[in-house]
Amino acid sequence: MISDLFPGKRLFVFAGHFGSGKTEISINFALELVRSGKKVALVDMDIVNPFFRAADAKEELNSHGVRVITPIYANTNVDVPALPAEIYGMFENKGYHVVFDVGGDDLGARAVSRYSEEFLADRTIMFYVVNTKRPMTNTGEKIEQTFNEIQKSARIKFDAFVSNANLLSDTTESDIATGAGLVGEVAGKLGLDVAFCVKMAPAGVATPTSVAIPASTAKPTDVATPIGTATPADIATPASVAAPTGVATPTGTATPTVTGANAAETEYFGNVPVFRIRRYIKVF
Repeated sequence: MISDLFPGKRLFVFAGHFGSGKTEISINFALELVRSGKKVALVDMDIVNPFFRAADAKEELNSHGVRVITPIYANTNVDVPALPAEIYGMFENKGYHVVFDVGGDDLGARAVSRYSEEFLADRTIMFYVVNTKRPMTNTGEKIEQTFNEIQKSARIKFDAFVSNANLLSDTTESDIATGAGLVGEVAGKLGLDVAFCVKMAPAGVATPTSVAIPASTAKPTDVATPIGTATPADIATPASVAAPTGVATPTGTATPTVTGANAAETEYFGNVPVFRIRRYIKVF
């Protein structure tokens, strides 16, 4: 299981630009944590886009035992979103493993900054989700720019990237490979890893064997300025929020170690772990 690659972590934060797919990933990650025997809550912090929210899958999540905390809206036309006080309980109740779905762009990330002290004091891991098929994140320069903008607003450093090259049902293996390679290049430049890449799991189809990423999309071996000097100085980095040990990079310099029954369940795309997800959010 992908969640096994991040031992010791309790809070899982997924952020990214509009259309990155972070909401679908958050929902699927929460359900996987439940399958691994954890007591799980999912916090929908998306106060930016009311049309693609984790709250849309609340019934499904509740049926699997996931507690869902959603924004409060002042009226039925969802004009004025607000984050509920119930969120603080998730920081205090250490019995929960909590997944946070953060709104798109730097405005949405401000919701994270509101709880920055709580995140920094706990066992948190921050994921930056990238869909290289979206116009605002389809080049290395754009990915790095949006990454820095959102990280600055969140006031917490990201720990790893998630590659989610996605064109819905039109997504090809080549799209996934090219996306993973591009995200790997940016991650390497920033001194981070690609934690995993995402594939949609066809209904009723078993997980296929891993497919190698073409050499032309591999991350370059040279790595630029480390993360500590590549981001704004006013962003804190707690010692407890270091990148998880053993997370794979596109160059294959670190292969995740998964032992026990779950070892056989980990699929790889090249040297990057694959997270197979289902679609829960209705696409209009």
